Amino acid sequence: HTEVVELLVHHGATLDIRDAFQRTPLMVACSSKQVDIARRLIEFGARVDLTDVNGLTAQEHCEMDVELTKLIQEALQTGLLRCCNPICGKPGHRSTLQLCAQCKLTRYRNSDCQRQHWTVGHKKCCGHDAYSDDGSNPFLQLAKLTAQVLQDMKM
Repeated sequence: HTEVVELLVHHGATLDIRDAFQRTPLMVACSSKQVDIARRLIEFGARVDLTDVNGLTAQEHCEMDVELTKLIQEALQTGLLRCCNPICGKPGHRSTLQLCAQCKLTRYRNSDCQRQHWTVGHKKCCGHDAYSDDGSNPFLQLAKLTAQVLQDMKM
């Protein structure tokens, strides 16, 4: 639902987080043929040029959906990224936008935008909303524990 996307972004969620396959929310929206969500993610500043673990871009996740492909191509042609502070959201070139010092994923036009986004919620998810397979991910820990228990039961 686009309302959920808007709520998450307005409360500081990182637009370009990655799952275990290095897919971003935009790639998943494209794969699921969710045009409205893909459009909204792009409007909020999701990057269209990132690739997943298989080297596929958001455009390649569109699977021949004409409307989604056109949307992604338009975003690629502009070459602009947006400030991730949803209150600002103004476009800028990669060289002029500042990255969040901690997560290095969220972009801002200036320190005022970063400060404002930090206080509305990015502080809560910064660095915690990225997939990690280093054992700190509780789901991965649960999966490892389950596998160990099953292995012990076989013996």
